[in-house]
Amino acid sequence: MSKPLVDEPQIDFPYSYFDEDENQFTILNQAQSLQLLTVLRNHFPAVLSIIPVAPFLVIECNKTVPDPVTTPFLIAGLIACFVVQGDPYPFGIDFIGEDGGALGFTEDQVPEFVWKDLKPFHIPRLATFEWIYKTIPLATHVSLFPQQLVVELEQIDDEQFGTVLKMLPDTIGGLNVGYINGLMLSKKPARKIPSSRDFDSDYDDTDYLHPDNGGTLKPGMLLECAGYVDEAGVRQGAILSNSGVKIQKNEETRVTVAMHGWDAVDNKLVYHPTRTGHNIGTIVEKVGQDIGILDCLCPYSNEFPDLQTRAQSLLHSSQLSYNQFVVIDSCFTGIQKMKVLGLRTERDSVTETGEAATGPAEESSYVKVCQGIYGVNALDIPKDPQIRDGVSGTPLIAGAKNLREMTRVIGEGMVAGFMGWNDIAGKHGTDRQIYCFCEPADSLIQAGWSVCPE
Repeated sequence: MSKPLVDEPQIDFPYSYFDEDENQFTILNQAQSLQLLTVLRNHFPAVLSIIPVAPFLVIECNKTVPDPVTTPFLIAGLIACFVVQGDPYPFGIDFIGEDGGALGFTEDQVPEFVWKDLKPFHIPRLATFEWIYKTIPLATHVSLFPQQLVVELEQIDDEQFGTVLKMLPDTIGGLNVGYINGLMLSKKPARKIPSSRDFDSDYDDTDYLHPDNGGTLKPGMLLECAGYVDEAGVRQGAILSNSGVKIQKNEETRVTVAMHGWDAVDNKLVYHPTRTGHNIGTIVEKVGQDIGILDCLCPYSNEFPDLQTRAQSLLHSSQLSYNQFVVIDSCFTGIQKMKVLGLRTERDSVTETGEAATGPAEESSYVKVCQGIYGVNALDIPKDPQIRDGVSGTPLIAGAKNLREMTRVIGEGMVAGFMGWNDIAGKHGTDRQIYCFCEPADSLIQAGWSVCPE
């Protein structure tokens, strides 16, 4: 049902593979690594060395990295990460956070299900995250990255943080734990209106509601918040983002959008492709962290523009598997692949009865998934138009764990979530990212929404 994802460059070399039973990557041996290095140098003469850091392959280069358009997403089964030798590695290659100062928990100190669930290259159940929150009361967010846990603590001064660190375990189960003082992520805006001089033709601004272009909107198409004109006569808050999927609940039909694109305005009118085009409706509700619910006034189809599949269902984050592909189809990027590598959870501030929670308790669930953690291989997606800013709101369609099954699984049209707005904050830096944080579909499912059938 689906055509090939992208005509991306390939390197003919035997893949390493992820062993589900052993829960680990089988990495190339020394002889194979030397062979791969030779192959890479034939393709990219600037390559100096390779360092497998599963699930990434760090490829160190002399002075500059190759043009991203020429580099593949996967090399030897690992996500390719080209860096200039001597430059800092992207966030997430090295250990994330600060080590705890106390000894790690032993098996007899941890519930059996937690001990078995906390292991590299594996996504734990929410019950495991709940146990961590109850064990570390200062935790506001707990994330599972491929080879470690990351615990974000309530913001305190550095001296207090140092004191607290001394009492926190350095390992839980089979995972090292890194601690961060405050939040790891900050809010990143959608794409502000670019000047045509700088960004001409960098995105698809076709008016798809014109009869000559089909007269129907679809997922991943351009939307705009028109912003407002300030006292000086300057327009502020004009933001571009992407359309989501058509959903239904009871007798209502709506369309999802990236809510944060309309932060600057009270009147949340939505335009396609820009304010000089069509007013297509108003955002009437917010679900989860960043999912806006649009009362859409125009024809809307859940068929993707290029992916040749249609959205058919919402997929809960608990159904995602480690190392699984997901794909997006956006007016800013075309079709792009990512890989499921973990989850970021947060302590819910509301109990099941609707009351404010004061802290973890045995009888209540206080944990929800706030982001899925996905593997990418560059800050800018390496195909025309070579930008990621602006893809906020674009649906993520679940793929398979291997390319052989991709067409079949993508054809099932399972929406795993939506591209988000988070950037890695503070001292961790944002110059280059190998992780992308996206909102899951969980909140829509919990609120009773489903994909609208066509």
